[in-house]
Amino acid sequence: MLTATLLLFGRLSADQELTAMRAGGISLISLSTPVLIISMLMSVLCAWINMEIAPYCRSTYKQLIREVKVGELTDLLQPNVPMTDIPGQFIHIKGKRKVGDTVYLKGIRYIKYDGESYEYEIFAPGGNHSGK
Repeated sequence: MLTATLLLFGRLSADQELTAMRAGGISLISLSTPVLIISMLMSVLCAWINMEIAPYCRSTYKQLIREVKVGELTDLLQPNVPMTDIPGQFIHIKGKRKVGDTVYLKGIRYIKYDGESYEYEIFAPGGNHSGK
């Protein structure tokens, strides 16, 4: 808003339009009043967003992270969908079942590679992870 106002009045002044408006009987106060009113409204809107909306969104976000437990790797693993999001690593599971806070995995395959060559591969017929 400030940049737009400066550009507007700077351009009006450079083209001598402010002088022409003054010569036509328009005062500077009547020219700047709409800009001041709009800037005050925008300031109130920004203050409301920063004082009310942003803290509410942040607390809701923190609460959502606590509920979902984003840090759990087992939440990201889906059966028969290879996970290749981590560079140099490949993770694949054949099955997944959740009972309470425990996640049971079936057919776990982990491959660590460097470029095109495998460094090592680990396979486990099953495993579990407790959420506690």
